[in-house]
Amino acid sequence: MTTLAEPPGVATEAEPSDVAPGPSPEELAGRQARATGQPVEVVERRAEDELLFANPDGTFTAEITAGPQRVKRADGSWSGIDTTLVRRADGSVGPRAAAVDLGFSGGGEGDLIRLADDGKAVAIGWPGVLPAPALSGDTATYVDALPGVDVKVSASSTGYSYVMVVKSAEAAANPALVQLSLPVEGDGLAMRKTGSGGLSMVDAQGRAIFEGAQPLMWDSAAPAAKAAPAAKAAPVPADESAAPSAGDRVADVGLGLAAETLTLVPDAALLADPKTVYPVYIDPDQTVKRTDWMYVSSAHPSTEYYKFKDDEGVGRCSNWGGNLCSSSPYTNRMYFKFTPVKADWADRVISKVKFTAVETWSFSCTASWVNLNLVDAAAVDSGTNWNNKPKDGDLMVDRKVAYGRGKACDPPAPASPVEFADNKDETNENLTATVRTKLKAGAPIAFSLNANDESDGNSWKRFEGDTAKLTVTFNTQPGKPYGEKTTSPVTGCVTGASRPFVRDATPDLHVTAIDDETSQNLKVTFDVVDIATGKTAHTATIDRQDQQGEFIAPVPAGKLVHGHSYKWHAKSNDGLVDSIAWSDWCELSVDLEEPTVAPVVTSDDFPSEGRGKPVGQSGLFTFSSGDVKDPVYGNDIDYYKWSLT
Repeated sequence: MTTLAEPPGVATEAEPSDVAPGPSPEELAGRQARATGQPVEVVERRAEDELLFANPDGTFTAEITAGPQRVKRADGSWSGIDTTLVRRADGSVGPRAAAVDLGFSGGGEGDLIRLADDGKAVAIGWPGVLPAPALSGDTATYVDALPGVDVKVSASSTGYSYVMVVKSAEAAANPALVQLSLPVEGDGLAMRKTGSGGLSMVDAQGRAIFEGAQPLMWDSAAPAAKAAPAAKAAPVPADESAAPSAGDRVADVGLGLAAETLTLVPDAALLADPKTVYPVYIDPDQTVKRTDWMYVSSAHPSTEYYKFKDDEGVGRCSNWGGNLCSSSPYTNRMYFKFTPVKADWADRVISKVKFTAVETWSFSCTASWVNLNLVDAAAVDSGTNWNNKPKDGDLMVDRKVAYGRGKACDPPAPASPVEFADNKDETNENLTATVRTKLKAGAPIAFSLNANDESDGNSWKRFEGDTAKLTVTFNTQPGKPYGEKTTSPVTGCVTGASRPFVRDATPDLHVTAIDDETSQNLKVTFDVVDIATGKTAHTATIDRQDQQGEFIAPVPAGKLVHGHSYKWHAKSNDGLVDSIAWSDWCELSVDLEEPTVAPVVTSDDFPSEGRGKPVGQSGLFTFSSGDVKDPVYGNDIDYYKWSLT
């Protein structure tokens, strides 16, 4: 491509493009939604944790989940999250489809775990040679990675967890467990300890890219779950290595950080105590720091349950109606945090918000109340536990529900989403208003999910974590109208002493109005104001049967008065909301009076009487206004028209 430069001081105008920009993905989806009467996804805006839909009424709905629900393949297609581990061609092991680049050792020397996302990576090694892992679902087990100690590494949608399973007291006596030093390599990242004692990998700006909770260890002291009919017993964790149960003895694991070494220091007292019930589990983890979901439990008040898998409990786990949930009663709460990008919501007018969590199980078929409360977002992170949990703020919404018992209830009550949305009949519910304020400010939003009565054994329910979602319905404001101009004569937008004189009692006012993200028809309202009096001289609304373009408002006769000056501007509306701003003010002065007398023409070269210069010679003619007196502007002759006959 060759570029031709203009000489200095010569200004040029860019040639208009022959190809007009096509409709946006939002506009196309909006047209289809309006034609079909059904919501249509804007596929081009799909993300791992967000979907965008165009609605038939011209609004849009964003569904933002707590955790990723889908993954974009290399070919551009999408698949659901699948953390099932498979063996790869390079010998490593990894999930089929996760929101991060995650790999585990296939055995031998080298990295035990490698986690990468958005150009940042962390690799954690193992001090020795690992056996080939046995794979089961999302977990790889390295049997006897140390004598009598298995290492189990599990994949999640956003990271990993690994647990060392110390199978006996003899294994616990291994000097290698006094402190275990693991080599760590961070690509563009540095290790930091969080305020709660967990591991954080931060970038050069100090932002946490990967983060984990305080490492824990626990024994197997909790009584084994007894078999019971499905209608009588609460679900229990499928794997004791996933998290401690009520009754297990729990201790923190010390965490030491050096330049390229992570040191885990198990609690020596727990390992040496003759009352300890083996196996003992030692569990650090780490995930991408994007969103947050977790639960806290009074069973282990100093333990963090950050980004738990599948579902967990909310409410009081004790006994009720002759049915036992736990012989060691405890209470759970859940927390969810969403962090919006302020720029995404700057021009959006939010009309409705709801929060949805899937209830997978209820202690009985008798419904009980569940509260959704606003909490301090700063207190919700990987270090949140029962002891330091945030205080409940405003009650957003409550729901009385009992889902998950299936055919044990009449009518059947399968696992179902529970929608928390404002009830117009309950004035204390203000979820939409609260989220609207947070989104416009770009402020994090955090909620607690808890039983209304935490002393009630029937309040126990289980909810999924990463599928919880915030659904926001909004409309995009049309942009500020631009391209203002006035006819008779045609001028751009001018104010002050340079404002044009309009010689037509019915000039046309022009603006261009657009709405980039919708297929809604725009209307533009023009407002004309007398500058001297401040009173509105004329208002008109112009409707076009397409989305955008130039809108023209002819001013009717009788609205503009000779000798007056006016200012005008315009705003657009898409049927739901006005444009983000009015157009700029533009001004004009009205001069409708024609000169009352003909101009006076004189010439010494060619006088009106007598002989002038010979034919073929030039001469000078002078024009003057004579006795022209405009009642407002006085002698206001601007130019003369002339002709020779």
